[in-house]
Amino acid sequence: MADEPLLNVLISGKSVNIRAEPSTKAAVAGRFAGGEVAAVLEVKQGKDPYPWILAVSRKFWPAGPVLEGWVYGQFATPLTSDNWSEKTLEIMQDCFADFTEKLTSQFGASPEEAMKKLGKPDSMTEKEESGIHNPGDRVTWYTLLYPHLELGFFTTNTGGGGLIRAKPGSSAHALAGAIGPGAALRDVILQAGPPHSREGDTFYWSDGAGYAELYVTVSEGRVAEADYTVFVD
Repeated sequence: MADEPLLNVLISGKSVNIRAEPSTKAAVAGRFAGGEVAAVLEVKQGKDPYPWILAVSRKFWPAGPVLEGWVYGQFATPLTSDNWSEKTLEIMQDCFADFTEKLTSQFGASPEEAMKKLGKPDSMTEKEESGIHNPGDRVTWYTLLYPHLELGFFTTNTGGGGLIRAKPGSSAHALAGAIGPGAALRDVILQAGPPHSREGDTFYWSDGAGYAELYVTVSEGRVAEADYTVFVD
């Protein structure tokens, strides 16, 4: 467990105590029923044989009651991409799909919808190109710049389109109302679900196919940068 940072764990056993502090003497703040997928916020190794894990989860993802606190490592099985179960994959996909739906509700699916929700941007650029697979199709790319927010959209002459970029520069435009500069990592997880991977201080989520992606860079436990992008094929 100590060789590399833990991202997620599977709660093993039944009726597992959630402690307010990393100690068997600490108050019980709640209980995991068992079988929950939880994201890891912190790991502490004390005198006990197993480390203590500060975990955050939900009774059911993506919108159930929050379960959060310290769990003894004996009851937390590390999860990596090598041992994800179908249930874990389903949770990750459902959480990210729910998150992307919130972004569309927040910013719209077109420049026109964005302007209805946010008003006129400081600037808007557009670029038209031929379709990737059919040169007869026309694709228009839009970039809208607001104070502390960058949005990207695309439209096609065949009626397609959608949000392809959302990058907040302040908490005023936090993604899904929670993911922006200054946010706590727990708030990111509660909106986007358990992280899919991590490289250094950057956490990563995706739709599974790699078309829609969320990158969140954390500094001292707080979000320094968040960037949602969609690759259009």
